Amino acid sequence: MIDDEHWAEYRVAGFTYWPGDAAPVSVAPLPDPRFEGTFPFAVPATFVTVHNPGGPMIDAAENARRHLAFLADIATHGWAWFPAVGGDPAGSHAENGVLLLDANPAEALALAARFGQDAIYVWHADDFELIASDGSRHDHLGWTATVGTTSLAHPGYR
Repeated sequence: MIDDEHWAEYRVAGFTYWPGDAAPVSVAPLPDPRFEGTFPFAVPATFVTVHNPGGPMIDAAENARRHLAFLADIATHGWAWFPAVGGDPAGSHAENGVLLLDANPAEALALAARFGQDAIYVWHADDFELIASDGSRHDHLGWTATVGTTSLAHPGYR
């Protein structure tokens, strides 16, 4: 179960994804149910990372190994995705991940749980769900999406 402090951090973090050769899109939660920007998909999209399972920082080489296994798992399912990076608003913490485009939220939760992750973000046109992988917490937030503005570096995988 995620403690209150870590859940509060998830409630303000977001992600940036790179849709092919287009400009990056940064998506951040809003505390109230309003939606700013454009939702570009026909179905919900889910941000998942496998870095630093359970919260504590782990070795970069281990995170890289986990990420390769994660991408292999995604390929096995045939899911479409964009490279993405999640992190806090100040940019002091970032984790490579993916924005899954065609995995349903239950599949994305199962994927996150297999890799020991605390939570996922499910981005809808009219919702931004923060869901604990163990089912203990589930928040519905607003969102804002900004195109072309990020301090994060492209994670370098496609």
